[in-house]
Amino acid sequence: MRIFGRNTPNNNQDAVRLLAKACRRFGRGRNRLLAGASALGIIVLCTVFSIAYGKMEADYLQAARGNGTVAASFLERGTMEQYHAIQELDYVDCVGRKVEAGLLYSGKEGISGLEAVDSVAWEKMQTPAYTHIHGNYPQEEGELMLSVRALEALHISEPKEGMTLKLSAVLATGQREEIDFTLCGWFREYENPGITLPVGYTSEVQVQKWGMSLEEPDLLLICQKSTIDGYSIEDRLYEDIQVRDRTQRFLGGNRYGYIVVNGFLGGYGMAVFCAVLVLVGVFFLIYNIFGISMQKEIRQIGLLDILGTTQRQIRQIYLRQTVFTICQGTVLGAAGAAVVILFLVPWVLGNLYLYNFGKSEDLMVFRPELLIASAGFTAIVVFGAAACTIYQAASLTPLDALHYRGVLEKNTGKKRGGIRKHTRFARQNPVLYMAWQNLIRYKKRCVLTIASLFLGVVTALGAVVLTTGIDDTHSIEKDPDFSIIGGIVYTSEQDSEGNTVQVNENDDFSPITEEAEKKLLSIQGIVKEQTVAVRGAYLYMDRRAEALAPLMETLKSPEEPEEAETREEGRGLPASWDIATIQIVDEEYIGKLEEYADKNRLSVDIDSLRDGRGAVLLHYHELSQILSEEAEETTGLPVTFWQLPSKEERTASWEQMTEPEFESWREENCRMAELELAGYLDTQAKGFPKLRRTWFGPGIKYFLVSEQGFAKLGTKEKCFVMDLNVEPELEPTAKAAVWKIQQDENRRDANLGLAVNCKSDTLASAQGYIRTNRIILGALSLVLILMGVLNYLNVIATGILSRQRELAVMECVGMTGKQVRWMLALEGGIYCMIVGGLVLTVGSGLLQTIRLYMENRIAYFKFLYPGMETGCILAALFVVCICVPLFIYGRMEKRSLTARTAEE
Repeated sequence: MRIFGRNTPNNNQDAVRLLAKACRRFGRGRNRLLAGASALGIIVLCTVFSIAYGKMEADYLQAARGNGTVAASFLERGTMEQYHAIQELDYVDCVGRKVEAGLLYSGKEGISGLEAVDSVAWEKMQTPAYTHIHGNYPQEEGELMLSVRALEALHISEPKEGMTLKLSAVLATGQREEIDFTLCGWFREYENPGITLPVGYTSEVQVQKWGMSLEEPDLLLICQKSTIDGYSIEDRLYEDIQVRDRTQRFLGGNRYGYIVVNGFLGGYGMAVFCAVLVLVGVFFLIYNIFGISMQKEIRQIGLLDILGTTQRQIRQIYLRQTVFTICQGTVLGAAGAAVVILFLVPWVLGNLYLYNFGKSEDLMVFRPELLIASAGFTAIVVFGAAACTIYQAASLTPLDALHYRGVLEKNTGKKRGGIRKHTRFARQNPVLYMAWQNLIRYKKRCVLTIASLFLGVVTALGAVVLTTGIDDTHSIEKDPDFSIIGGIVYTSEQDSEGNTVQVNENDDFSPITEEAEKKLLSIQGIVKEQTVAVRGAYLYMDRRAEALAPLMETLKSPEEPEEAETREEGRGLPASWDIATIQIVDEEYIGKLEEYADKNRLSVDIDSLRDGRGAVLLHYHELSQILSEEAEETTGLPVTFWQLPSKEERTASWEQMTEPEFESWREENCRMAELELAGYLDTQAKGFPKLRRTWFGPGIKYFLVSEQGFAKLGTKEKCFVMDLNVEPELEPTAKAAVWKIQQDENRRDANLGLAVNCKSDTLASAQGYIRTNRIILGALSLVLILMGVLNYLNVIATGILSRQRELAVMECVGMTGKQVRWMLALEGGIYCMIVGGLVLTVGSGLLQTIRLYMENRIAYFKFLYPGMETGCILAALFVVCICVPLFIYGRMEKRSLTARTAEE
């Protein structure tokens, strides 16, 4: 304090220490409350962020384990110059190298793939995707590391390091070698066994012996920064790294961290926003208690100033008191957070985090850095609140500070008419008027309390919206009840004379026959109006067409020219003939393609597609940047199609014709159709319109045509896919009927490969993961709700305790205990009404903002207004706002009026 503009000279440090102890002892109850609030803030921050972090880390591990690597982007046939250049890029975390050496066989049975990777790829990209790793990565010639699945295929249930495995290696070079491998380690992987072979690793020394080297890797494995998506990383790599030839491709993908954050919260922007909401909620939790208990502190500061204490000494006194409070709160908070995160969360949620993807022990939910950051944030808030108290006291004269009651007298200049109006209201509703005046008398406290409650409720409701909106059920519910899909299967069999004949590669083949269609549509309960059928045909095309040159160049293997010459000189299907899948698309989808092409300024002739003159060629992100640019110039060039032979024509003798004989057969039996190429479209590009189609992937030549375009091809429509919906009550019987038809069809033609996907089965198989997500996110929402409730409890308790003397004086001048209780209940009711109004108006607007953001980020996000949750929270808030003040006042009434009147 300043007296006559100067500090009173007083440097008695012993007195400062004595006063600090006295103030701490005098404010024991307040300090305990502040320490408890600090501890609660640390526990809440640790719990919320640990649960969220654990959820994202678990999803990250699931994605990595399901895909067998954490590498996101790749470069085919990379050079060491490119490898070193990529390492220098500031947006790349790490780069590894991989050689795909070949396959391992035990007799005729395929056991696993065979690869070699460098130390970076193994330690940073592959190891996180595996569990139960035993032994070491192969270093010497002949050493082998296999997955548990591969060992099980070899009937080895108890592997031992050093055991010998006699296997055949079919190398990428075409060689086959019988090798006695030495098992040096094993691991458990989690890739889909129905799609991928297990993987095995050998040493760099071994692959060098086979003529391969990590100096000439098949793939460079790239992990970019998690904030960069796959489209951006691919564009930047093409800009910064020189490709070695026309066909070399970068394959950009999203880091699993990026995918997880987008799937959980819609992106890093929403993640930051949610984190700020939680931090602001904890800020209010601590700051409000300081602000409400400030009155007595300022009066104490005024008294100390009058007694001659300097500003510096006052700061020292309160700094020591604050440090002591922070230490208490930090110890309690750290202990509480450790108990919650190390024991309670793992006990409740531990086995849910890594559902079906390994042990939960592999996941460390407790993060020391989160605890340190939480304690640091809480300490900053406490110090800031203490500094505000000292600053406000310093702005007052000693006499004003000594008599401070939280409201400074100001000349408001109100007119007498307004005073008379308030007087009439006060006479008619005295208790309500007093309750209202108690709120607005401390405007800052009122605003902070309302803001704190509003923020807590809206944060909890926002968590509920996110929890329900990103539920995988919404994604699955968009699927049809039954999806029957088939496609041409390139298999062969021996005819009666022992000659090889291709099966199903004929013009009579339809994945779903007309008879099967009729049976499916006749199933009881099928809603025919909602049935969707994907139709088209299989045709031969001339792969030498100039329009197809970009795609053919990227698909061409080094040995293909020699094979082509051999076929052309001898017998068998000419090298220029290739099979293509043609799918019919309707006007609605053509409109979507047109919008997509216009938005991305693609060289696609939608008009020729629409009027039947052209066909769009789809590819599975198979063109390099150079070839993509060249593909744009092929729009308008012709592509020739003609029919496959009939089932009767497709004989062994037909397949052994010479090229002139094939040409003669085509001229005599086929209707040649020529369509313009309407353009290339990458189905993996951002924003590509979703298309229901038959089997598609790399190497498949897939064209889209309109109804008019298909009519020019001279072949009958074949059914590729049927999507069926059924009346809910008849779903079980309909499912049994669909499965029976599928089995009958596959039994009739063993090479058909007809598959059925049932939505109910997909939902049932996903229930474990969905339930896990709901529990984890529900726990997160519960913590946020409890934070808001505890925040209000602390604020109300501190506020009423600071008004003990005021309430006692009211009783002394004639106010009954019933009136005081009614006034306190009305104060709580007003708080609840204001907060409820804000939640239903401003809060609903914020929830709609979250909806718009998430719907733009996640295709399957479904907004469900949390009406029941809002009602329950507001009802609970009403009960708390009414009951808590009454409960606290009931405890206060046990003390005598004299004792309460004497309370400072």
